Amino acid sequence: RTSYEPCVPPKSLTLSYSFVATHWLQSYGGDLPSGLCASDPLHVPEPEVWNAWKSAGESDWNMFVNARYKELDVGGVFIGAVCGIKSDGDHPWSKVGYLVYQAMESRVKRGDGLDSCVLPCWYRTDADIRAGFEQTTKLDNYGNDNGRVWDVEVCEYHETVDPIRERLLRGEITAREYGRLVIDSFRAVSNPTIVNCLSKTMDPDELDTLMEDVYEACIDPIGADPDQYNLDE
Repeated sequence: RTSYEPCVPPKSLTLSYSFVATHWLQSYGGDLPSGLCASDPLHVPEPEVWNAWKSAGESDWNMFVNARYKELDVGGVFIGAVCGIKSDGDHPWSKVGYLVYQAMESRVKRGDGLDSCVLPCWYRTDADIRAGFEQTTKLDNYGNDNGRVWDVEVCEYHETVDPIRERLLRGEITAREYGRLVIDSFRAVSNPTIVNCLSKTMDPDELDTLMEDVYEACIDPIGADPDQYNLDE
């Protein structure tokens, strides 16, 4: 089972909690000819491609909220932490991801699957989040209208500062150490998806060497501009 379907019997929970998971989609909006991160216009300047991923993000969010709705008993509470767009309009980890993409673009042939190398994430606005709860069906599991609807009590925005950058500002690490730590964090989350995409057309040993070179090439640019290349969320 996934979080996009009920994980427990209907009306069996009084409390449900989801922590920073729903930005990862199960739907696929299409290949990206110009980046890695599906939700960010920096990576997806093509309107038709971006709109396809936007629709995928909306559909998956509605599916997720409906699944949680079915699990909760009357009067039950859902608490969720959802990754969203930052207050300055940037997307989390996006500029780091675009730096990685540029390094890949100079090393990977188009025919080797770069277009299908996608991090299938969608970062949501406050309006996106609320829309999902408004779309939730009132029908119970037998198709009867039981009048149950979501009552959204709180929808708050919080931004988490990158702790690695805080260490740099305190003088605990050098700029190059900062660059390496940032790229290591990005790699830990994103590399399995990237490698899975490229391994369909590339030799695994060759791919491992290539990605080592890609990540190494990103370290100094990140260290030179830590305010731009950070992992704030």
